Amino acid sequence: MFLKIGELKRIMKDALKSSGLIVGNTGEWFLVYTEKWGVATELQYLSNKFKAAVIELIGDLPEEGEAYLYNIDEHGLKRAPDLDPVDPYDEWMAAKDVAVKTGVNVRLFAHEYAFYQVKQTHACVAIERRHVEPMISPSDLDKMEGELMPPNPSVRNGTVLYFKNDMMIYWVAAEPMPEKTRNEFLPLLESLDFFNEREEVIPY
Repeated sequence: MFLKIGELKRIMKDALKSSGLIVGNTGEWFLVYTEKWGVATELQYLSNKFKAAVIELIGDLPEEGEAYLYNIDEHGLKRAPDLDPVDPYDEWMAAKDVAVKTGVNVRLFAHEYAFYQVKQTHACVAIERRHVEPMISPSDLDKMEGELMPPNPSVRNGTVLYFKNDMMIYWVAAEPMPEKTRNEFLPLLESLDFFNEREEVIPY
C-alpha cells in the first residue's frame, strides 16, 4: 500500500481515543475509516502488515459483511455494530474534479494544514498535513504486485480528496478554516494557478 504503516497506526490509535474507528469487510473491500479519513483496500491486495496493524489495535478482523465502530475509554476497548458502512468506490466515482498540492502549509492553533487547489474552480481546500504528507509514501508500495503511486487526488464537492490506485483508496476530508483565513488568505492563494506552475504535479 502507498501509506506508511507506522503513520497509519498512529492515526488509528488517535481515532480510537476520540471519535472512534470503523473497521469493516464488505466482501470486496477491507475498510478502516473515521469521520476525517479512510482507507479501503481490495481484499485480494490486503497486506499482512496492514492486517497485523489492525489486529494489534482491535484484536481481530471482521468477517465478510461485518463492520464495527471501535472506541477506547477508561474501561478498555468497546465495539458496536456499524450497519451502514461507506461504499468507497461509489464515493470515489462521484468525485468529478481533481486537485493539486499547492506547497503552502499553514499552522493554525495546534494544527498544521496543507492546501490543495481544485482544478475547475481554483478553490483551495485545507487538509490536516499529518493526514497527507507523512502518510503517503512511495517506499511502501507493494512492488511484488506492481503497485503504483496514485495520481493527483480526485475531489468530491470540494470537501473530500480521494487518492486511488489499482489496489486501494485513501480519502481525507477537508477542514473548515477560520473566517479571517477564508476572507483574507484564501482569495490570495486562489488567485494563483498551481496547475500551470509545473509540468507534472504530484500529491506527495
